[in-house]
Amino acid sequence: MTSFARASDLLGALAVVAATASAATARAQAPDKPLAETLFREGRALFEKGDYEAACAKFAASERVEAKLGTLLNLAACHEAAGRTASAWAEFTEAATAAARQHQSDRESFARDRASALEQRLSRVHLSIASHDEGLRAALDGAPLEVEALGIAFPVDPGSHTLVVSAPGRISWSAQVAVPPGPSTLEVAVPALDPAPVSADAPAAASSPSPPATDATTADPTRMTLGWIAIGVGVAGLAAGSYFGVEAFAKKSDGNGACRAGGCTQQGLDDFSAATTDANVSTAAFAVGLVALAAGTYLLLVHPSTSPRIASSLRRVGVEVSW
Repeated sequence: MTSFARASDLLGALAVVAATASAATARAQAPDKPLAETLFREGRALFEKGDYEAACAKFAASERVEAKLGTLLNLAACHEAAGRTASAWAEFTEAATAAARQHQSDRESFARDRASALEQRLSRVHLSIASHDEGLRAALDGAPLEVEALGIAFPVDPGSHTLVVSAPGRISWSAQVAVPPGPSTLEVAVPALDPAPVSADAPAAASSPSPPATDATTADPTRMTLGWIAIGVGVAGLAAGSYFGVEAFAKKSDGNGACRAGGCTQQGLDDFSAATTDANVSTAAFAVGLVALAAGTYLLLVHPSTSPRIASSLRRVGVEVSW
């Protein structure tokens, strides 16, 4: 039977379906029902002219606006006339189930007969996947395929289709497949997916932390700074101790000059008191200076390569060290 003859038979069989659908729509009151009815009527007019692609689009739009059994039957018949056998088979099967729920035996019988006839001439695609990567996905014309469909032959409308197979961390594989009219099964071999290249701007793998350096060029800056500060305080302390030591000696000499066998003048007493104070300050300054020098030397000498520099610096201020 030619496709024109099949379309003519379907047109006659759907006359009752169309009349019933139109009558039901006329009783509808919801705002979207007039739009659904308008689209449906345009689809009928296009179908009768043989413009199946445009007619199917109108029926599908009407079904989206308002899902109705009559519209679904017309959409299935339109897809069958257009050669989209898989779509028509699925829609007739769905319509038969809906008609059974609604106790519409005539429509159920019609839908089941058409679905049974279509099943005998379905086109199918069988995908053979070379490897099953974790997270493997497939899509046909942008519509996702269930993973379970990858191992079986599933119905597809005849014609050209775009198949894409992908997985995380892998390069996607795609192909245009030409599905012949049925009954037929097209075998499609999908190769193993290649690993995706590492992006140039991907973060480098974290490396193990390097052990602390022990030379002068990588010394701890905080420790080095504290060491030099301590050395500076030590030098200043020694200088202050020396200054006040000299002052104490001078004041003591002045006091001795102001004192005779018969006693000391007030100036002499003041000189002795000042000498004592300067001597105490000198002693304290020397003590602080020596402690600071020792602490600074310890901090700096943690890194042996700095020893010559420290020794030279200390010798310039009169402190002799050896190590």
